[in-house]
Amino acid sequence: VRHPSAGTLLLGRTSGHIYAIDDASDNNSARLVADLGSAVRDLAFEPESSAIFAACEDGNAWKLDLHTGERLLSFRSPDGQAFWALAWNPERRALAIAQRKGSIFVVDGDDFSLQFTGIETARLKRMKWVNEDVLMYNLRDRIFRFDFAKGRRELLIDMVGNTIEDFIWDSNREYLVFVSYTQNIYLADFESGEILSTTPDQMDYSKGLAWISPPGEGAYPMDFV
Repeated sequence: VRHPSAGTLLLGRTSGHIYAIDDASDNNSARLVADLGSAVRDLAFEPESSAIFAACEDGNAWKLDLHTGERLLSFRSPDGQAFWALAWNPERRALAIAQRKGSIFVVDGDDFSLQFTGIETARLKRMKWVNEDVLMYNLRDRIFRFDFAKGRRELLIDMVGNTIEDFIWDSNREYLVFVSYTQNIYLADFESGEILSTTPDQMDYSKGLAWISPPGEGAYPMDFV
């Protein structure tokens, strides 16, 4: 995950190590931030401070200091299930934490007190806040939006055949792109979820997507990797 303003790149490994590559570094060398002792499944920045968040396979979620690696807060999965995904909501100052199979927990970013739980999860690989109230996430091979203001969820993408690994949308919120274990890349309408195009991906399984934004020299504004 990349810090939106500072440019620091944060890397989590299955060894439990978290590394940072600072944008101002002369040689792009990675420095060890922390060793959490369990596979790091997802990371998030709190852009307005030096805090970072990490979700681990051992069922712990952490708030850490980016510079010192100090463990500031922890949240333990109630039944020990692995945590697989995170999403920071700056407006609510809340962190969504998702179990591999079980529930999504929303905690206060300042003290990790529990604010909400009860959303079903299964093979949840990615979740992102659409706005202050709406959380988008995958449930196996489907994508849902949960509206906290209305207290209800909406099915956006129906079954595509295998686990959805990642999804992104463009800055104008016209298109949604996602990849899954079907080894396909899908293009869908952001609002309706209608699948507009499907194309083969590769022999291996893609795990991540990103829009090229801002576009580089000669790059088309709708390019993604």
